[in-house]
Order: sequence, then C-alpha cells, then structure tokens
Amino acid sequence: MHGARHTQPEPLSIRERDYVAAAEAGDVSHFRIIFKHILPNSVAPVIAQSALSMSYAVLTEAALGFIGVGVQPPTPTWGNMLQQSFPMLEQQPLL
Repeated sequence: MHGARHTQPEPLSIRERDYVAAAEAGDVSHFRIIFKHILPNSVAPVIAQSALSMSYAVLTEAALGFIGVGVQPPTPTWGNMLQQSFPMLEQQPLL
C-alpha cells in the first residue's frame, strides 16, 4: 500500500502544469486530457516504484532464505544457494 502514497500525488502535480491548462483552455474534454496528458506522464513514477518494490522483495526473500526462514532447500533460491555455498566461500574467499 506504500506505493499509493508515492504515485497518487503525481497526477495531481501534472494536472497543474501548463500544457494541461492549455488543453483545458482549448476546450478539450476531460476524458482526452486524462488519457492524452495526465496518464502517460504518470506512468514513469509507477514503473520506477514497481521496479524498486520488486527488487526489495527479491532481496528480502534472499535474506530470509539465507538465514533459513524462507523457502525450503529443494527449491532453488538465491538465499538457499548462498547458504549452501557459504562454507566454500569461507575456505576459498577468492571464489
């Protein structure tokens, strides 16, 4: 739900920009303003927030798998692979 706090103000700030005001002054319908001006310019922050959220989820799963709380060992995950290779890394730190 934290993504909504970051993406909700973006359309509100876009609505205040000059090109939206010019479209409103040009008697363009609200539907056209939303789909031609506001939505295309609001997509980039949503994509960036989604990418950051996915990377956070992957790192969290890897950390939980490494300490043994995540998915159980027959399933290959980054955390399980790191946990299984950790003794080798202690013996051969240059690997």
